[in-house]
Amino acid sequence: MPQLQPQPSADSGFTLIEMMVIIVIISIMTVLLAVAFPVVQRQQQLKLTATTLVSQLRRAQQLALDETRDDACLQLLADQPQNQTRCSDIGVAIRNPTLITYADIDGNHQYTDGHDYVLNKIDAPSTVSLANKDFLYQGAPPTVNAFVDGAPSALNAAVPLDMTINNEVTSLTVFPYGYVQINK
Repeated sequence: MPQLQPQPSADSGFTLIEMMVIIVIISIMTVLLAVAFPVVQRQQQLKLTATTLVSQLRRAQQLALDETRDDACLQLLADQPQNQTRCSDIGVAIRNPTLITYADIDGNHQYTDGHDYVLNKIDAPSTVSLANKDFLYQGAPPTVNAFVDGAPSALNAAVPLDMTINNEVTSLTVFPYGYVQINK
């Protein structure tokens, strides 16, 4: 017995209206994606910058706690042995758009360009702008003493910091012990 195969009819396939509906749906989804992309990109830049700041704060705190002294820093103070302990006073300075990890060899508890020894510099994304701020950790094992903008601070003190991404300001709260809270 021969098998019957369906015969194509004249009304099989998509109508013009069905095709137009699909095109409209695809267009709407494309517009929604285009609108959402900058928001997602901004959130990622915010998270990246906050994570980098946390990493640098924790690194500085650990270096100060370990009383780690960079050899090049010690060489700068070779003629001042009484001040060589300053090479283990480690800070993070925010100088838009750069995060600077430094040894506070001039002893003023904040970053001074040309006077303090720079351990490293990390640039924030080009679309990110941070307010200038200084965090310093002075090694005093088993703890560290914290300074914010040259003044003593508790490690759990909340320090407000504004970050601007694409002309939108986001408020951060930085805790010197190494935590950054993104305020909505």
